[in-house]
Amino acid sequence: MKPIARRDIVARSLRRQPVDRIPKGELCIEDDVVRSVLLTRQVAHRQRVEFAERLNLDLICLATAYGHRNSAQDLPTAEQADWPGIEKWAIDTDLFVFVLLDGAFSWGVKRWGIERFLLMLTRGAADIKPFLKQVETLNAALAHRASARGAMGAVIADDVAFYQGPLAAPETLRRFFFPSLARQTEACRNAGLAVFFHSDGDLNLLLDDIAAAGVDGLHCIEETAGMDLARVKNQHGEQLCLWGNLDPDWLTAKRDSKDIVDKVTQILHIGQTGGGFIFGTSSGLFKPMIPGQVELTYDTVHRFSPSGGGFD
Repeated sequence: MKPIARRDIVARSLRRQPVDRIPKGELCIEDDVVRSVLLTRQVAHRQRVEFAERLNLDLICLATAYGHRNSAQDLPTAEQADWPGIEKWAIDTDLFVFVLLDGAFSWGVKRWGIERFLLMLTRGAADIKPFLKQVETLNAALAHRASARGAMGAVIADDVAFYQGPLAAPETLRRFFFPSLARQTEACRNAGLAVFFHSDGDLNLLLDDIAAAGVDGLHCIEETAGMDLARVKNQHGEQLCLWGNLDPDWLTAKRDSKDIVDKVTQILHIGQTGGGFIFGTSSGLFKPMIPGQVELTYDTVHRFSPSGGGFD
């Protein structure tokens, strides 16, 4: 029997359909991690593909790179955007290809700074709605450009929370942010892309709003910020595919191998319930993660059998 393409396993998980193994991938992978795992100095597309194969990844997520901008205060244009190597990932591999897009909250913080932007949101400043429209127009254009070049999904990244809860009052976010997220999601869908929303922090007060925005899934599920994977799956597992949950501290601090395997297995047992789960860290892979622990983590996931609840 012909093996199922890795991108199809991700797609089935997005639809919360049965899979023969749990897909896995990261929001971002720093080149320093590729160097340390492959023991190489050079990191180009070939080495990144080799790294993905070494860890048996099922997806890749490409950050949006922008060319020259006239001012940091202005939003870039879609024509300035690039995703280096996107066609090669889409054509030469069977990985599911995501692109990472900054959302309205991220662009607002970049433009005005966190304190001023939060004050503008709270006061309903006149600049907010036109700015949101600009972000929506930009991301709609980016979604179509990325889709035309081979992307299959988009991750809209907006850190709207921290360890103690939302950065702005939920009512304020419901007035401005979530309607904009819904429109961005619809634009990505119209471009043929699946949509994940990413935010760090404690999102418990916002989970209903995230699901109502129409996204296919949620990335991060930050355990150290009070995000309990089992509870989130129980409340929203029928609406959202969940991706992430492993605290990066498990890969940056020296740990006993058995402890790592036990922790990863615990996440997998919870995540597999009802389908709709993609394994990953809550943050991505970055220096100074310990290469052997990164490989052990992903080998553990690869050997886990959802149907049997154990290892092949």
